[in-house]
Amino acid sequence: DQRVRVDATEAEGSWGEGWYRVAPAPEDLVVKKRGYSAFAGTELDTVLRGNGIRTLAVAGFSTEASVESIARAGFERGYYVVVVGDGTASTRPGSHEAALTTIGALFGTVVHADEVARLWRTKAPGQAARAR
Repeated sequence: DQRVRVDATEAEGSWGEGWYRVAPAPEDLVVKKRGYSAFAGTELDTVLRGNGIRTLAVAGFSTEASVESIARAGFERGYYVVVVGDGTASTRPGSHEAALTTIGALFGTVVHADEVARLWRTKAPGQAARAR
């Protein structure tokens, strides 16, 4: 079971470092995000494909910018996109809701975190992270 985490901070010591207070596990592969989309200017697509990962579970801050950009880019590359709606946020509630509506209509499926957790608990290792 291979997980890939995207690090949203641009550089060590940046204002966003430690924002989420979630650190990758030692065995996780980490890809440094350089802009709104984690695919732009990174090796993310190569890493995901190289590990047979076809489904993206996306959560994070700035639903209408980073989250939507990652969902859109992943969809355009042929990934199954799942956005954890209550695992995303924005400083503008209207923009947050509009982005989730757009994502759900065009790029993927919007679900609640408890649904993702339930699926990951009930699936054998690797099945929840990879569409077969």
